[in-house]
Amino acid sequence: MRKRSALRSNRLADHGVTAVAAQLASPLVAAFAGGFLGCFVTLELTAIGVMSSLASASTTAVLCGVFLITRTARCLSGAFFPALYGGTFGGMTSVASLTNNTSHSVIVTVGLFVALSIVCGLAFLAATRVDARSVVPIASGYGGRLGMIAAIASFFFIDLAQRLLGFHSAVFLGIRTASIPEPNVLALKLGACMAGTFVTFFIFRLAAVAEAGNPERIYIASAVAVSGLALLSIFNSNSTGTSGDFYAGCFLGTSSSERLTGWRQTAFGAVVLTATLPVVRAVLPDVGGGLGLAAFFTVAFVSAVNRVVAMTRDFVRHR
Repeated sequence: MRKRSALRSNRLADHGVTAVAAQLASPLVAAFAGGFLGCFVTLELTAIGVMSSLASASTTAVLCGVFLITRTARCLSGAFFPALYGGTFGGMTSVASLTNNTSHSVIVTVGLFVALSIVCGLAFLAATRVDARSVVPIASGYGGRLGMIAAIASFFFIDLAQRLLGFHSAVFLGIRTASIPEPNVLALKLGACMAGTFVTFFIFRLAAVAEAGNPERIYIASAVAVSGLALLSIFNSNSTGTSGDFYAGCFLGTSSSERLTGWRQTAFGAVVLTATLPVVRAVLPDVGGGLGLAAFFTVAFVSAVNRVVAMTRDFVRHR
């Protein structure tokens, strides 16, 4: 009887695993699961004191690495992994700022963590659905695309949470504290941004990486970011001041060759991104995904400049 009971339990367990795997093979379910998981784990890590950028990158690297090593990545839809990485950007949201001046319990904070994770999951589910109905995914090839989606989700979550907790919406108040860094600090930030941009830029243009699937590319992107952030913390005593710039540069470096065609455009993009980051941080101080949003705007700006330059050259040629 015991053997029969054990066999029946194993069959039920196997059936349950199969059912879950079948659900995660669906792009929409996988996108929601990835966004939720990435956001929640990153929030938990930042809550125990891990630097937000390192929490984001390490969460993605570890989870993607586990899926790849165990060969379970093939059972998941390709939409899971970008959503996982994007969800970690949402997890960089400063949820604690919503409860700093209140007497809410830990249960409320955990509830906010779960709520934000659900919002991120829904955001990437919606993005996956829109992409499936489009000939080409929206903003394809733009570094920071995932961060842009996460920033939108985080923005609406913070605004809604503030209203529900009895605060007036204060998402934009940080713009009053915007300031230009000192020249030496600005140079360090530019160097960190350049490093993140160019390392990722060259790695993503290797043939093996360019031909890899979503799980491998997401893993490589996060592993590069983790390595760089770890080196910054070792060799730079003020790494917290430059980690965000490096991480944002990594997003910029993932742009396709159609968006950033060469090292000059990439270097110009890093300069623009370094100048854009203080503005984004000031306008959206607590919003997760702000680094990716800045990278997204930078790629859009560089692409627009390239088009204007190309149109001007054609005009001059045909005069």
